[in-house]
Amino acid sequence: MTRIFGYIFLIIGLVSFLFFKEYRGYLINYQIVWLIVSILFEILGCLLIRFHKKKPNDLKLKGERIKLDFDSCTFKTNNYLEELNSDFHSRTELLDDLYDSNSNYHTENKNETVIIYALKNGNNTETFISNVFPLEEVNLKFHVTNGDVFLYIEKDNRNNYLFDLET
Repeated sequence: MTRIFGYIFLIIGLVSFLFFKEYRGYLINYQIVWLIVSILFEILGCLLIRFHKKKPNDLKLKGERIKLDFDSCTFKTNNYLEELNSDFHSRTELLDDLYDSNSNYHTENKNETVIIYALKNGNNTETFISNVFPLEEVNLKFHVTNGDVFLYIEKDNRNNYLFDLET
């Protein structure tokens, strides 16, 4: 929000500076004062943009951090081929298309894996489903085994959670 105010102050300062720089009327007095005020608006806007601190994810700071246990994890994968074509066609490619229409297409293998984590709370078992990780199942299992994957759960609302891969 402070960054938006920074841009607003910067635009107001720039527009008012350009206006009062060329202003020759008699309706608004003290042209130099308005020029200085517009420069101060520009400086304030630049400072707000420059020193705006992004807030880290509150869930990582305030939530319960759980290191995933490999035995409680189930992995689901989705592997598919994505067909890609080149958008740029040179003259040679266009002539080549007359001979073989599939020459400008190639496929790319996409791997997606999801973790389903079962957390035991006394007699109850809570199930948490992760976001999609763009990794093969073997690589994600390796990260879970190394302790690189964490589950952050909000203490007040257990339906608000986040899986994070820290490498």
